[in-house]
Amino acid sequence: QDNKIAQNLYKKMLFIEESNVKHFVRKI
Repeated sequence: QDNKIAQNLYKKMLFIEESNVKHFVRKI
């Protein structure tokens, strides 16, 4: 159970990071 929660958090973090990168690239 804990492992699944950790995986979900990791995926969310990756998704947020990816969104931030795309946003950052658009600004330049």
